Amino acid sequence: MCITSLVVRQGYIACDKKMIFQKMREIVKKELNNWDVKHGDYQRDSEYDKLYIHNRKVERTKKSALIISAGILLTVIFYFILKAASTI
Repeated sequence: MCITSLVVRQGYIACDKKMIFQKMREIVKKELNNWDVKHGDYQRDSEYDKLYIHNRKVERTKKSALIISAGILLTVIFYFILKAASTI
């Protein structure tokens, strides 16, 4: 793939090579989640903490939903068992 076609495909119109490479750097920086050769992919501790807390909340919510669903299902099953047992 030609560099100019990639830059034009992303919506940029570049006239010289310097501008093309500058736009390419911006595109790559956005696509790689701000990864840089000099600094690596390390984020601030606060950003990792936010992700950890968010994932922990999601897992807790999934676990609670699973427990509630299992409780409701068990209640319905026991209802039908007791209803069948009462008609005997």
